[in-house]
Amino acid sequence: ASFGRVADDLSEKGVIRDINQFKFTAELYDKTQKLRVGKFTLKQGMSHYAALDALINGPQSYISLTLPDGYDSRRFAQIIERHLEIDSTKIVNLVADSAFISDLGIEAKSLEGFLYPETYRFTFGIGAKQVLRTCVNQFQKMAPDSLWAAAKAKGWSVGDVLVMAS
Repeated sequence: ASFGRVADDLSEKGVIRDINQFKFTAELYDKTQKLRVGKFTLKQGMSHYAALDALINGPQSYISLTLPDGYDSRRFAQIIERHLEIDSTKIVNLVADSAFISDLGIEAKSLEGFLYPETYRFTFGIGAKQVLRTCVNQFQKMAPDSLWAAAKAKGWSVGDVLVMAS
């Protein structure tokens, strides 16, 4: 959102008292181009400088989302879209994107089965690739070493094992 839209939102929600003074303060301190994308916890009646500082340097609010066990990647994509406002089509396409899968070090045709069901905490504005990377990393941490060893001993990839197990 543009600086003007952010200022309007803050004014409408009572975070700042005077939109013109807020804009003046931002211009005076050269802050209009430094706002970060995200969701922040702000209080009504904050000083203009405190509100600017929170939007530039303050911690972002975390968004929790749970990816339940037994769901396929399309249902995961719907949950991700609802909570993080990332287009579910983008998620579904990345799950089958061979270059992205290879970048993750996964030997499979799809990330289906590699997206670990868990409750995750993300900040607003995170990208689709980072969300999927986080889910795959969690799978890699939680998969028992015996899974990797058994697959290797048989000459299979973990992807092959997951396909056979499903």
